[in-house]
Amino acid sequence: MDKNIILLSDKDKKDKERPWVSKKVKSDLLADSYERLKMFKKSEKVRDCGSFLEFRRFHDQSLKLNYANFCKDRLCPMCGWRRSLKIFGQTSQIMDKVTADKNYKFIFLTLTIRNVKGDDLSDTIDHMFKTWHLFIKRKKIKDSVLGWFRALEVTHDVDQLITPLSYSIRKKTLKKLGLNVGDPNPTFNTYHPHFHCIMMVPSRYYKEKELYIKQSDFSTMWKEVLKIDYEPIVHVEKFKGDTDYEVKKGVAESTKYTVKDNDYLLEDDELMTDSTVNILSNALFRRRLVALGGEFKKIAKELKLDDCLDGDLVHTDQLDRYDPYDKDHVIDALTGGNNFKR
Repeated sequence: MDKNIILLSDKDKKDKERPWVSKKVKSDLLADSYERLKMFKKSEKVRDCGSFLEFRRFHDQSLKLNYANFCKDRLCPMCGWRRSLKIFGQTSQIMDKVTADKNYKFIFLTLTIRNVKGDDLSDTIDHMFKTWHLFIKRKKIKDSVLGWFRALEVTHDVDQLITPLSYSIRKKTLKKLGLNVGDPNPTFNTYHPHFHCIMMVPSRYYKEKELYIKQSDFSTMWKEVLKIDYEPIVHVEKFKGDTDYEVKKGVAESTKYTVKDNDYLLEDDELMTDSTVNILSNALFRRRLVALGGEFKKIAKELKLDDCLDGDLVHTDQLDRYDPYDKDHVIDALTGGNNFKR
């Protein structure tokens, strides 16, 4: 190895190594899949993603990303990681501004639909987005919800057999089917699109009957707008506590990846990888995967937050920025890309 090359070690505030290497490896797997699918332009863009990274090093030896060549592909693991950080950062800033005023509380809401086959995924997501607009306009919600954040997540069931974890999550349903751990998984190779939402409500929400929305009411309204003949799983969780940690923990759950890379990049199964990549690439193309409404949208404009999906993925947080001419804190620039500790 060239002695002039510096192997970088980029760590977060908890002294944990940031996943530059693992995300780059995953991005290369996606590029390979795009190439096999003859999506050559996408393959080239993804393979080049993160190949050049410029950092600023501070006097305490910490690093901050200053420039990078991110591809912004919807499925790119590198960009997906950066995008999740950005969405988390922006949503946290909005909630920090809101929580300064004690007149509001938050609800974490998950809205689901049954698993679907790959051929039906795109149409199902279309239906969910149209349904969301009907759902949020219901009088009971308009009267109680002052602002909202909504993010789409799509999981892909890649387990051929029922695992202990999946059994514990779906125990009631699987018992009805007479299935147990180790049996063939009835939802193998199906997709589960669902919404993670943060709902901003008045502080008196839990005390006034006309404002409070029961879990069963959320479920009924979601079922009605979906126009389905089964009871959808709707999870409602009260925002617990007022500490910064509790706020961040709740936000992190709602702003995670749209699709986890382990759900579509299967190193030991190129056929399923390519099939899944093709399905997800088409289903997520030009989608508005994250949206804000009401007070959340208003505050985002006040904070002048840029687009969280296709905007700046270098500075994932407004607070992450610094003055490049501040010589008292910034001492030099370093280039990375492939030069990380492995």
